[in-house]
Amino acid sequence: MLSALSDIKKLREKNAQAEVFKKRRSVMQRQEDLAQAKQELQRFENWRIQEEHRLYDEIMGSEVGLKEIDNVKHQIGLLRLKEVSLAEKFEQSKQELKQAEAALVQADLALAEAGKAVEKCQMLIDRINADASVEAQRNEDLELEEASESRFMISKN
Repeated sequence: MLSALSDIKKLREKNAQAEVFKKRRSVMQRQEDLAQAKQELQRFENWRIQEEHRLYDEIMGSEVGLKEIDNVKHQIGLLRLKEVSLAEKFEQSKQELKQAEAALVQADLALAEAGKAVEKCQMLIDRINADASVEAQRNEDLELEEASESRFMISKN
């Protein structure tokens, strides 16, 4: 029965180790996602600034109608909207990384608890085995003592 209990505790520890491994992979993936989102945002910011300058340069120094000016403003607005979207994606990636790191901490704690449970179970098994060994030795000593006494009594008679 104790062996089965020990096996269950070890299985739980193994499952906890697998969960920690899974959470570590998740954290690494979220870190990569965050780096990619940051790089994408930075590249777009740099490109957007250049594109805005290009659009303004196209209309500067020439006669253009209000429609062309509104069109440039609209294009710039779309570019800035895209930038906001990428910034939100970056922030979302940061939040997902924080959540993955928190989940990893929880998984590490669960693994530590599972390890302690295995250790406690093994200590209990060792103690029971030691007690049983002591009891067996005591019984053997009693049997030897009784056998010696009965031989002694037989030899007296």
